Amino acid sequence: MAWARDGYGDRAALRAFFENIIPPEQEEAGTKTRNLIKKLVGSYESLQAAARHPENTDQVIVTRARNADLFEIPLLWVVGDAKKAEESFYRINSKAVAIDQTELRIIKSRKNPSAIVARAIIKGGVGHEYWSAFEEDARTEIKDLAKLIHEILFIPPMPKSPLNTLDLPIAGRSYSGGESLGLIFDFVSLANGLVTAKKAPPNDPAKSKETEDVDGKQTIAYLKNVKRIGQRLSGKHPSSLGLHPAVYFYGITGRYQPTAFLATIGLIQHLESKNGFNWFTQHRAAFEEFLLRYRYFTNQIVSQFGGRLKSYDALLSFYKLVLSEIAEGNAADEIAKRLQELNEFRYLKERDETTTARADISTVIKTVTYVREAIETAIRCKICHARISPRSISYDHIQRREDGGMGDPQNTQMTHPYCNSTYKETDGTPIAMPLIFKRAETVKA
Repeated sequence: MAWARDGYGDRAALRAFFENIIPPEQEEAGTKTRNLIKKLVGSYESLQAAARHPENTDQVIVTRARNADLFEIPLLWVVGDAKKAEESFYRINSKAVAIDQTELRIIKSRKNPSAIVARAIIKGGVGHEYWSAFEEDARTEIKDLAKLIHEILFIPPMPKSPLNTLDLPIAGRSYSGGESLGLIFDFVSLANGLVTAKKAPPNDPAKSKETEDVDGKQTIAYLKNVKRIGQRLSGKHPSSLGLHPAVYFYGITGRYQPTAFLATIGLIQHLESKNGFNWFTQHRAAFEEFLLRYRYFTNQIVSQFGGRLKSYDALLSFYKLVLSEIAEGNAADEIAKRLQELNEFRYLKERDETTTARADISTVIKTVTYVREAIETAIRCKICHARISPRSISYDHIQRREDGGMGDPQNTQMTHPYCNSTYKETDGTPIAMPLIFKRAETVKA
């Protein structure tokens, strides 16, 4: 069908269906596919023309045109109702190349709020409406919330390699097959208590505490929970911590780290439960410097346990321990040493991040060089001294307006939205620049 219609996810029919919201990655994939088909087979239109005018066409193309409808396309006919067809689908896709377990879980629970929400977010509220059975008001609210969350997570689109900007989407690419949908499904599960420490979501929806949503209320509640956490991560909402994506969600080579994204969500929930955002703000800059200095610890944790939720507990525990050590006033090298002495993290190894030399400068090396330079010169919050995401800059009066402060350049500073709207108003204790890079003995002295 794609060949006959010349539609590989980027033409008019798909654009109309998705309200012209086509991720650039999808457009690129469509163009590459079209060019490959033209090279290997020929376009449907060119074969049609060859069949009509064989005398003016290369014989190879004419043969392809004549053979195009020579064979029937085999179809599996399932006798029975929709339930029977559904069971057949699961059975077929569990053999040979098995369907991804997260994808299977989403399909099986497609009428549950977690699956509806994940699909709504990944497409920004457009495309097929899995929520079409709900009343109009509920459908409208679902679309609006999904669009807002999609923008928080996936705008701006992921740039091409090598990177030349640190304005990166906090959830990676919005179009990378089941990976993106699976990541958002995990996010939805975490945000709504379906996944907790030491407890992964069951593959069988029958074992989940979720039930089908009949009126959209639960779906809307799930979306609001996701939105609340999303706004904590990024954006200009007053609650936004404005986490810099290059610090929290990407490696030095520019590769997106899904487990780090999920563990950061867990950290946000932990801080919420402890009313600990002011405490986090006071230690945040030192924490982020540690993450940057020991980036490879994150990679080692994921290598030890596996991707996404498989490493969630370990990485979240790592974040909590590092923060607590920083709050105790310990230096970076001392914290790293203590971590490696714990049975839980005995596998962590300090290493040199040097890269094997080669004559030409590869795309990866260009990205590494850019990220290292750009992260050092990134804008820092004048209140907590941590880096600010390019999409979360808040402008603050140094001397408060109520105290006579004017809105001029000399009295204006850039901060995180949370530091400006909440920390400054509820605590305001001055935060010193972190001593994280000083050696332990120097700090003690």
